[in-house]
Amino acid sequence: MQLSIKRLGSMGVAAALAAASLSLLTAGAAQAATADGIAKTATSQLGSGPCGNGGKGYYAPGSSQSNSCSGQAWCADFAGWVWAQNGVKNLGGLNDLASSFKTYADNYDGGLSSTPHVGDAVFFHPNSYSGFEYDHVAIVTAVNSDGTIDWVGGNQSGGIVSRNSHMPGNVGANEWTNHGYSVNLQGFARPVGLQTSSLMRLDTVVAGNAWDNQRNTDGTWTGASMIDGNGTISQTATAALADGTFHVLTLTGGKVYDNQRNRDGSWSGAGLVDSSGSITALAATGMADGTMHVQTVVGGNVYENQRNPDGSWTGAALLDGNGHVTGLAAEALTDGTLHLQTLVSGNVYENQRNTDGTWTGANQLDGNGHVTAMAGEALTDGTLHLQTLVSGNVYEDQRNTNGTWTGANQLDGNGNITAISGTGLADGTLHLQTLLWGNVYENQRNTNGTWTGANQLDGNGNITAISAAGFLK
Repeated sequence: MQLSIKRLGSMGVAAALAAASLSLLTAGAAQAATADGIAKTATSQLGSGPCGNGGKGYYAPGSSQSNSCSGQAWCADFAGWVWAQNGVKNLGGLNDLASSFKTYADNYDGGLSSTPHVGDAVFFHPNSYSGFEYDHVAIVTAVNSDGTIDWVGGNQSGGIVSRNSHMPGNVGANEWTNHGYSVNLQGFARPVGLQTSSLMRLDTVVAGNAWDNQRNTDGTWTGASMIDGNGTISQTATAALADGTFHVLTLTGGKVYDNQRNRDGSWSGAGLVDSSGSITALAATGMADGTMHVQTVVGGNVYENQRNPDGSWTGAALLDGNGHVTGLAAEALTDGTLHLQTLVSGNVYENQRNTDGTWTGANQLDGNGHVTAMAGEALTDGTLHLQTLVSGNVYEDQRNTNGTWTGANQLDGNGNITAISGTGLADGTLHLQTLLWGNVYENQRNTNGTWTGANQLDGNGNITAISAAGFLK
């Protein structure tokens, strides 16, 4: 009975989507799982019918799914096969119903997420209908800067694997209409066992121009290349966002500009974000909810500007009216909090943004009195690492998951360091960059807590500022 109902549902959706000029229908020996790998596998099947995959059909081995050649609506079987081909874990509970991906999210990720990622399964269901005949599931293959998404799904219009581009990516969006029912985006199921990216970027300032150097997932570096030849840039701040983009914020003439690196490697070019004209310092960090938070210092006070997932900005609002702040560092932790450190008269203060958007207020963290610069990194284990620069030496203080701090201990006693930056990566490592005589050195903290020691990364000799960011997921 279920099988015949699903067949009936798929025929109804085909007609509805054809009328709407969309490319959708409905439903009901693996490599290491990566988001890009999942997207590549899905798109490799474009144009295939239910017995694609070289005539073998689609299903997730070890699950309760039937082979897509069996005649049932097969969008779930296709999505399960794509995940299975890429080593996604815990697929045993999947079946031929699209809603089994919602169950998967309930079991392994606390429910469907509202934030899309490449490689996710996107689940659709009419809000006003209790049945499953008009459900659908597909694979997210792109998250676009305007908040839309691309997906590839099986059993879409024409009964094939096809792609939909620049579709609404927000939960509740009406994606198409079927038999009078609006079919809504319900959320995203994150694949378990996804190999997280160790990609990071190091941005440097030389003679007022911004240069970018990418650390690849195998640990090699591409080498620095110019991304902004403005000639008057004094500082940069780098952030990695949940949609896979990087943002390099530049400070020039007291104003902040944002240059976005897209997933395809192209750059948007620097666009004005804050025209204050009096900004003296900045920090930036991306959060798991897709937002980016940029803090700036104007007249010794701290302002915050939030970039929303759709690319809009809230505008800078006063966050800390101390009047004597000279430096900033910011980190987004895995628990959803944001931590902002401010530098006042050589002392470090910390202000925590809670998950509800409220702030605790700044409290003294390090009363050394001689700190001249800071860098902070969030790690996958939930800890926060803060480095401070005192008399050319680097000290590190760790915030444990229970909120306690270990206290600052010397990490690099070089004595001539002038700037620091750092980032945590999804593989659990931490990468700290130090600026010495215009050259950049890198020191890696391994997952066991040991450090490799500082090694020269960029011997340009004329670098004046540095910033870095990488993906934690």
